[in-house]
Amino acid sequence: MSQVLAKVMKRVFWALNFLVFLCTMAHSIPLSYAQQIDSVKEHKIKAAFLPNFPKFFRWPEGTLPDNQEKFSVCILGEDPLNTSLSAIEGKTIETRTIELLYPDSLDQVSDCNMLYVGRSEKNSIDTLDDVLENSAVLTVSDINKFAESGGIIEFIITDNNKVSFRINLKKAREKGFEVDASLLTIAADIIL
Repeated sequence: MSQVLAKVMKRVFWALNFLVFLCTMAHSIPLSYAQQIDSVKEHKIKAAFLPNFPKFFRWPEGTLPDNQEKFSVCILGEDPLNTSLSAIEGKTIETRTIELLYPDSLDQVSDCNMLYVGRSEKNSIDTLDDVLENSAVLTVSDINKFAESGGIIEFIITDNNKVSFRINLKKAREKGFEVDASLLTIAADIIL
């Protein structure tokens, strides 16, 4: 029973830390409509979100073994965010060390734990669902309408010019993921 309580407390701890992080980020990047979001800052914020997202997802049984030492984050395609993503390599998600992989095509992404789809792959997102049909891969991108096209998390810029995200909860559940409710409360939009 104490192991269950410890796991619950650990998830609550991470949820609270992530919420504090998001609140801090939200208040540190307000911009007027006349200003453009500084792209370097935008990419750093998005890259900071990435290692935190998995903490709020429970992978389907047997797809992320407890003894797995690496957490594979695959970066597919060219994207301005790629430079900022190098900062997350070596960080940990619970006990797993983040490993960045750069597959050449969608055919090579089924073994990834999380997949960031770069903007250069906009034309291939229609086939993403077919390629990952039997894989529990957390998909993330800032391609417009990515979540509506079957992706799980889409970065967006809100009406008040802040970096946020949209979650396709329906797709996450279809893939067998359990999503922590605390993440849903801070999402800008949820697709049910």
